[in-house]
Amino acid sequence: MAILALLPVSSSAEPCLLAYPLDFVVFHYDPAEYSVVGVQHPLYDPRFGVAGEMLWNSREQRVAFAIYQAPGLSGFEPSPTGKNQFYTAGNTTTIRIDGFSDVPRQLNDIYVEFSPYPLNSTLDIFINDERIDGLRHVIPRLVVSTPTDDGFYSDSVDLDVRWVGSQFVRITVFADKNGNRVLDGDLCLEVVMEDLTVPTENKTWGSIKSMYRTD
Repeated sequence: MAILALLPVSSSAEPCLLAYPLDFVVFHYDPAEYSVVGVQHPLYDPRFGVAGEMLWNSREQRVAFAIYQAPGLSGFEPSPTGKNQFYTAGNTTTIRIDGFSDVPRQLNDIYVEFSPYPLNSTLDIFINDERIDGLRHVIPRLVVSTPTDDGFYSDSVDLDVRWVGSQFVRITVFADKNGNRVLDGDLCLEVVMEDLTVPTENKTWGSIKSMYRTD
């Protein structure tokens, strides 16, 4: 990200970006990377408290500043998929693509990808009231140069997103550094949206893990 210290990627991987809904969201965290501390914990900082809890970056031993970029952050839960992700209910929201970083930078060829679940769903995606062709939207460039109060830099692009045709949609965002149009390396963060009007299958969260299978 070079938010590398916050959201690590390998030197050969594309820069990751934050993506989060501006509506109320719950952050699903990987316990191997993050932990939650309560009011009585010596690490607790009330400036970052959400319902009496604070998210701590266990690997970097500091507040998880990047996650707090989401203005609608309403709580923290261990991830049912093992992935770090912002979860929100509904099929209409504004998604912010945020270049949050510890240094100024410019990102080119930013890909916003949508994946449905069930996997055989016929998904229609509308961005800014226009139906997109396929399941991918491209942002040509994002210049990140505006300082934040915590000593980082953040500039962003907002997308009004609406989708129909599936129970879940997973949104991933990356900058295509090498021009091959695919994500090389590990994903940092993602957004999962759930349409609560679609009947829920048994063991939904166990089933959605299949979205990450590579075999």
